[in-house]
Amino acid sequence: MNLPLHSYYKCCGLGILFFLQLFLYSCTEYYFSSPQPAGRENIVEFPDEYLGKWYSQDTGTYSIEFTDTQKTSGQEDDPGGPYSDLRGTNAANGIAPFAKEDSSFIIINKKNIQLLFFSIDKIVTGAWPRLNKSSEFIYSGDNTYNWLRSIEYDSLKRPVDTLENYLLHGNMIYETDDKGYLDKGYPYVLDKDTIIVTKRDTVCIDLGENAFLRKLDDRFHVLNIRSRVLGEHSPWWQIFILEKTSAATFSVWECSVKAKTLPSMFYPKSSRSDLFYFNCNWTAAEMMQLMKEEYFINTGDYFRKE
Repeated sequence: MNLPLHSYYKCCGLGILFFLQLFLYSCTEYYFSSPQPAGRENIVEFPDEYLGKWYSQDTGTYSIEFTDTQKTSGQEDDPGGPYSDLRGTNAANGIAPFAKEDSSFIIINKKNIQLLFFSIDKIVTGAWPRLNKSSEFIYSGDNTYNWLRSIEYDSLKRPVDTLENYLLHGNMIYETDDKGYLDKGYPYVLDKDTIIVTKRDTVCIDLGENAFLRKLDDRFHVLNIRSRVLGEHSPWWQIFILEKTSAATFSVWECSVKAKTLPSMFYPKSSRSDLFYFNCNWTAAEMMQLMKEEYFINTGDYFRKE
């Protein structure tokens, strides 16, 4: 069974999702007991060569274009449900902008880094999955769609509960989690049996006590970020190595799969986890050697947006 997007995002952690979209490409996460490299001073301003607006060809375009506003149409396929009043209109007066494609880019200022995201979510109305006449599960949409509600079944395929994945209130739609917390609200439109949500988000990370650079050499800096800054309840650090490759480009390096074999990786003992913890105080020279030995690898190139 394909995992709905709302479940996938929760497995990665909603708080760090935005940052992962730019710098990470899986749910595997690496945590460090202290900032790296050891013995280097904290730098709380980005060097001038990093200042500006940047985008990555791997994570989408760096611009967004809105078409004309569109009105909703169609009928809710679950007329007896709590959102049956959506038929023929929507809570946002039937009008909202549509973006043509997902996009993201970075703005680096002296004292902070801003991550800007534009995306479109598609949410199928009604409750899913359902059973057909042969008692087989059927699903609506594909892996780019979420579900407004999820039906839970017991081992005999009897429905036991219906979970609300989203709340529609006023002009906005809010995603919920299994503890009842609401995510940020966004405007939406209803197009037949699909709710379309246009999201525009900015995450700003200020340099200071919980986020700073440390220098490896004239070409490489390590961006250290305490995990709680990324929305986690954790005192551990995440690190990203920035390489200035030219006046108009820089690259990001992160731990490779090979890093799991380092002696400083002490948790978990099982290889089944996607979370890895390191107790280390590498020097700058040691980190450069680890990069040469491919314990860190280049995971993305960023280009200056003029």
